[in-house]
Amino acid sequence: MPDVSELNRQVEAGRSPATFILAMMLATFKDFIDVVFVSLKGLLGFTGFGIAIALPLVIITWAISLFLAVFIYFMLRNQGWLTGIKSRIYFGLFAVIIGSLPIVSALPITSIFVYWKWHSVKKRAELAERRLNMF
Repeated sequence: MPDVSELNRQVEAGRSPATFILAMMLATFKDFIDVVFVSLKGLLGFTGFGIAIALPLVIITWAISLFLAVFIYFMLRNQGWLTGIKSRIYFGLFAVIIGSLPIVSALPITSIFVYWKWHSVKKRAELAERRLNMF
């Protein structure tokens, strides 16, 4: 039987949309930057401006994306969203590593992950609330 304080913590995590809104805004911004810069790098490569302009954009984009992904990770971890080892591995693998690859970064992987985690937090909160009502 889970601890009552743990159930209360899960209910509170599911009722607090501020973390979700901030995380979703940052994830959307990260994915937007990725899409814009992937398109811009492709356009610069196509027009012949070449590596002189595209290489700094690649480095800047990768650094910003990595910073935002790590920031989102620690924000969600401190709020109790990334409680299991499976969640941490998924976030580390998909949002940080695969999301930083050149062509794949155009996909909204981070936003999908944040929404998926919010959905699982809400489900856990509803389950915890039902368990608390049984007491």
